[in-house]
Amino acid sequence: MLTKKNQEKLKVLKQTLQTEIDAVSMIYHLSFDDDGNVTSLLRRYRLVKNDKNFKWIGAVHEYLAVSGILYDNDIAVSHLPVSHDRQRNLNIYQKRINAGEILSSRDIFYYANELVDHCKFEDAIHYYEAFLASNLGWIEDNIRACLKLADCYAQLNQKEKMIAATLSTFTYDTPRPEACCILGYYFMEKHKNHEAIYWYKQALQYKNNDLMSFQNTSFSTWLPHLQLCVLYDRFKQFHKAYDHNECARKYKPKDPIILENKEYFDRFLENKGRNAENV
Repeated sequence: MLTKKNQEKLKVLKQTLQTEIDAVSMIYHLSFDDDGNVTSLLRRYRLVKNDKNFKWIGAVHEYLAVSGILYDNDIAVSHLPVSHDRQRNLNIYQKRINAGEILSSRDIFYYANELVDHCKFEDAIHYYEAFLASNLGWIEDNIRACLKLADCYAQLNQKEKMIAATLSTFTYDTPRPEACCILGYYFMEKHKNHEAIYWYKQALQYKNNDLMSFQNTSFSTWLPHLQLCVLYDRFKQFHKAYDHNECARKYKPKDPIILENKEYFDRFLENKGRNAENV
């Protein structure tokens, strides 16, 4: 759906779009948190010329193969939850496989995603590895496959394989926030706090304006700040811990854990200030 603001933007676009443009991409808001903040997003081509006869690719999670003169617009289309058959996509893929059809590399990737959604982690691992071994995937899908592999291994409590899958994302591009947060949590669990701080800070420093790739904003916003709050508290660096909790609160102002942290630090720092005055 389009919010009223984005409906107005679309009207302006239709009035001002140059005739030589062949396709227009728009931001796709995939999910939201309880406060209405966008938590995952990417770009999709939404407006195309009919006479170009662009083709849809794929049986599931289709995409429009566009070419020519392309234009990126800041109009946002929001995906709102509707009831649907959770088995539909999985059944489509399994029927194709049972019929002897050879899946494209992209379909292998999305089939693995469906397997994850149905908690078939060992099967998903097989297909993610097949997808990566094909060397035919888009770089962003390769990175997502590695991160999905890491998640599968985490679900199976195979921590070392989880880390290996996470590190393999570095062979495709600079470290992504999700990978940084996985590494941060890995070290955090081991109480290797300096190492954990390093990786959570890396997650916050990442900048990516290429919205064609899937982005989960949690891993570059409130989550690393919240974890840094905990880590600095371990070092008794309470002002730094407080600051990071406040940064997290900007993104999730109603989160009970963040609010509980704020109450704790407010009380602690106030008492500390009083004690300093009495010295």
